[in-house]
Amino acid sequence: MVVLLHADLFVAPLIDHHQSLLVKKWYLMVDLFFVLSGFVIAHVYGPTFENSIRWSDYRRFMVARFARLYPLHLLTLVWSFAAFGGLMWFQHPMPYEVKKFFEWPGFLSNLVFAQAIGLHDTWRGNGPAWSVSSEWWTYLLFPLLASKGTARSTWGIATALLFVAAAYFVIETWLTVNCPLFADDRLAYMRGTLGTTFDFGWLRCLAGFVLGMVMYRAYVTNFARRFLSHSGNFVLLIIATAIGMHCNVNDVVTALLFAAIVLAAAFNRSWLCRLFSTRPLQRLGDWSYSIYLIHFPLLCSLMVLVDAVKGPPRREASLPPPTKPLLVAWGIAIFWCALTVAVAAFVHRYIEVPARQRIRKWSE
Repeated sequence: MVVLLHADLFVAPLIDHHQSLLVKKWYLMVDLFFVLSGFVIAHVYGPTFENSIRWSDYRRFMVARFARLYPLHLLTLVWSFAAFGGLMWFQHPMPYEVKKFFEWPGFLSNLVFAQAIGLHDTWRGNGPAWSVSSEWWTYLLFPLLASKGTARSTWGIATALLFVAAAYFVIETWLTVNCPLFADDRLAYMRGTLGTTFDFGWLRCLAGFVLGMVMYRAYVTNFARRFLSHSGNFVLLIIATAIGMHCNVNDVVTALLFAAIVLAAAFNRSWLCRLFSTRPLQRLGDWSYSIYLIHFPLLCSLMVLVDAVKGPPRREASLPPPTKPLLVAWGIAIFWCALTVAVAAFVHRYIEVPARQRIRKWSE
């Protein structure tokens, strides 16, 4: 869905945005991931830090997280800058704000996962990787959150939810309202949303992550299990989320629906569980990190290929892009998605997993 969102943003509109904001709101799918990440990390690593934080456990946890995130992040960072170099070689006309993606300070900040803590005035390097850097800083804090009772005691849950509410309030009423990039009329729809990214996107990540930890505590205590375990109610939550995006409801409402969706999926043991356990969907899950990180440098590479064959366009690219017939727009988007999945499957098998295993072996 993020790939389709970027197809809508960079290639051609996939829907009439005067009629529906459904596709434009898919930037919130990153918030679904943050909630899911908090849930899964709490499930897998929470017991390790529940009573104490030992250096050996903390080191093992951070090495595992580094091995999971960094190899593919580094590959796609270098790939993005190499593709940009190809575009410059062919003198591809592009807006100044896009050229700023590839200034060298951005390369350096990406190297140390520092591109989402307010250092820059726009996205840098592989744009979607802002969320990866945000995850890294959140992982650093996780053992402390797990050991101090966050989302375990009643007091911890209340404190966690208060933090989530405060963080979302700051993002919607301050960060995105005052973001210079969103002052542009083309991105004005992002003001007053949860869409903070390069400008302290880590706060958005931390809030979603903590919300996911709270959902894990709800899962352990079987909170609302009888209601949420029914597949029909899961489907209703999906429909409610889609309607909310279509109607442009407040982003915090959508984030709360995401939390309920994650909890409902965890409780489910019926046909829905069997559907998500099928091999094709399991493989998509395995490849999801690669899909997310490679789709942007892959798009830049396709642009280089087109420039090499047909020559660069005469006009500077616009943002948003010119409207194309919906059949053409969706055709391009589906092709890009299919190619992204195919390349991601290869990268996952031959680069991502071997690099992860080697780093973890070296650290032992």
